[in-house]
Amino acid sequence: MGRSGSPEEQALGKWLSVPRHLLKKGALYPERAAQLDTTLTGWRRPPVK
Repeated sequence: MGRSGSPEEQALGKWLSVPRHLLKKGALYPERAAQLDTTLTGWRRPPVK
């Protein structure tokens, strides 16, 4: 995760690393993925380096 964003953006990126990791492992509940899709468009994209 880059350090170019605001503290809020950095915190969100850190928080999103958990569901992204679970998604990659196939362990994220589909309902949770759907909630994130609705709330945070583009959350599935890999973080920008």
